[in-house]
Amino acid sequence: MESSVLNALKASDVKEEDIAFLQKKFKGKFFNVEECDKELVKLGYEPVFVIDYDDDNDEYDDYDDGEYEKIHHKKNFDD
Repeated sequence: MESSVLNALKASDVKEEDIAFLQKKFKGKFFNVEECDKELVKLGYEPVFVIDYDDDNDEYDDYDDGEYEKIHHKKNFDD
């Protein structure tokens, strides 16, 4: 596995023994982020590499998408 993948796993608090398991599983194979996330879920972790943007996460629904204030150029400002 590449160091960027290992760093992502470590940053996501995946245990060293589980990282070793994943390294062994994907050794010599093309690394597939979806397959790795499936294995992580089987091990009890949240997915690390693939984000489901269609998930019903209402975290950003509080923002008003329709109204924006136009910002005028500096030359139009009053001193």
